[in-house]
Amino acid sequence: MTLKKQLLLAMSGLFLLVFIVVQTLTVLSTRDYLQQQLASHAQDAATTLSKTLQTALQQHDATLAATEIASVFDRGYYRQMLVLDADGKVLAKRELADQTVAEPGWVTQLVRLELQPAEAFVSAGWRQLGKVVVVSHPAYAYQYLWQSMLNLATWMLALFVLVMLAGLLILRWLLRPLEAMEAMATGIRQHRFTTIERLPYARELRQLVRAMNQMSQHIDQELSRAAQQADTLRQQAMQDALTGLENRESFRLRLNQLLQRDEGISQAWLGLLELEGLHELNQQHGFAQGDAVLRQIAQCLQQQIPAHNGLVARLGGSTFAWLIQDQTAAQAQALAQTISTGLSLPDSGLRWLAVLSGFSSPAEQGVLLARADFLLAQARQQQAWQQIQVHDEASSGQLSGMGSQAWRTTLTEAQTQNRWLLSVQPVLRFADEHELHQELLLRLALPSGDILPAGAFLPMVKRHQLSAIMDKAALSLALELISRHEGATGRIAVNIAAASLQDTEWRLWLLDGCAGRWPVRQRLALEFTEAELQDAGDTALGSLPFLRENGVQIGIDQFGLHPSAVRMLRQLTPDYVKMDPQLLQQAMLDSNWRTHLQAIVQLATAMDIPVIAQKLENEAMLQFARECGLVAGQGFYLAEPVSVQRAFRPYL
Repeated sequence: MTLKKQLLLAMSGLFLLVFIVVQTLTVLSTRDYLQQQLASHAQDAATTLSKTLQTALQQHDATLAATEIASVFDRGYYRQMLVLDADGKVLAKRELADQTVAEPGWVTQLVRLELQPAEAFVSAGWRQLGKVVVVSHPAYAYQYLWQSMLNLATWMLALFVLVMLAGLLILRWLLRPLEAMEAMATGIRQHRFTTIERLPYARELRQLVRAMNQMSQHIDQELSRAAQQADTLRQQAMQDALTGLENRESFRLRLNQLLQRDEGISQAWLGLLELEGLHELNQQHGFAQGDAVLRQIAQCLQQQIPAHNGLVARLGGSTFAWLIQDQTAAQAQALAQTISTGLSLPDSGLRWLAVLSGFSSPAEQGVLLARADFLLAQARQQQAWQQIQVHDEASSGQLSGMGSQAWRTTLTEAQTQNRWLLSVQPVLRFADEHELHQELLLRLALPSGDILPAGAFLPMVKRHQLSAIMDKAALSLALELISRHEGATGRIAVNIAAASLQDTEWRLWLLDGCAGRWPVRQRLALEFTEAELQDAGDTALGSLPFLRENGVQIGIDQFGLHPSAVRMLRQLTPDYVKMDPQLLQQAMLDSNWRTHLQAIVQLATAMDIPVIAQKLENEAMLQFARECGLVAGQGFYLAEPVSVQRAFRPYL
């Protein structure tokens, strides 16, 4: 219950107490007043009758006495009238039964009027003839009492409504700073650090707001400092100091990350450029001019190769390399021509040659680099200076013969005919081996009986732009799995292509599916790769907060190698991140990379984001991950993938 509601209830209770007290005092005072009026009224009637009954009592005429009191009694304001002779015998009597005029019966039970009989003696000279006894009827008194209670209650109710309306407005004004502080606290929990510009008038609230502003600014500064430190350490470990490009180790790891990702590669190009004559230029004109030439080449490559799907690196000395994805042969040829035109070097004996080699999944890093080196040596023998030779030797694998429509049909049939083979691999916490979640793994059973792992068919899915269909199938299977095993409590993580969120129909299907299934949403996690999130548009990224608000966890897979990894961590604030295994392996060999890894882990820990190790294959990797501060891991050394039937057998 909110503070506003509690205060309104307290005000209502206090007002009710005041109403009860005021009503009680009013009823008591009114009762005393009415009792006095009834007694006076009865006494006046008795005194009047004592004058008119003198003749009747002298003659001991009961009929005359009855006639005398009837004229007064019939007005209806009296309960009883008695005429007694000198011996105390009743000479005449009139009575009226109790009756209610308008008041409820409980009023007479709650408030009783004490009616005292009024007496007046009838005498003739010094001789007493008898007496008259009169008791007033309380019906009209009770009516007056009930009406006064109603009037007071009506006025008090009107006053209550006015007071509550005024109180609501005042509370809204007074509690506005508290609402702002609540929003600030929620923002801090979600790693959004804002401040309250308008300070409240109340001294206590003003001091509290100032303290919270200072705390928010301090946390934001500390996280910014940690992010800046992580960026600095990344530059030291992964960037070439002279040109600002990625260095050899970073390029090797990024290339290996591309080759090992589950969705594979539909079409990519590896380029090598070598500059000759740099040594002579340094000897004749100094290293400053040689460094300027290297920076000029780096700038040209960065300008021509798009950052969202490309990578440029200096491998050392005068050798440069670049990597670009999702380019057709025609696009690669045009890119090569653009780079050649832009590489205008000073006429000082310098010359360059370059090659651009196409490839696709499956491929190995060593084979690709060796082939590029061979093509570069061949270009040197051919004296192919000042040009880029393009070699389209991409191999799509044995499944590339299937066209887009064939793959679309295959995936649709796999979904309708349930030809998916599901398995899960748990992510375990290092401290207690508690399961954080289970990652859903898919294999495809073809009509021919062949079983395709994800690495075999995902490249075709991406090449033919069928990610939305594939992701919808995977997510539908995960939702069905969660719904069938309600006794299980762990989350199911599903790898989703960020490109699917760009599809309006798919995005609406996902948001609608998560809108009304809270128990299912609480057990669902969606994972996106770091590279895909970097390429995702605002529409896709804008869907992530809505999913998190609806209970779905968001994780970043293969995290840590991209230059914008730290900035992404601050902007998206995911529920967890899975470090790229290449980064972990390189950190085991190089202290600079280890420092970079620890800086990322420290930043994520400060933001309350669990960091998970991937592909843990031995005890050494497990211990190293623990030493670096990672909290959980996934890999064959911890737990092998198991079929869904085996994993959920206790809940069947």
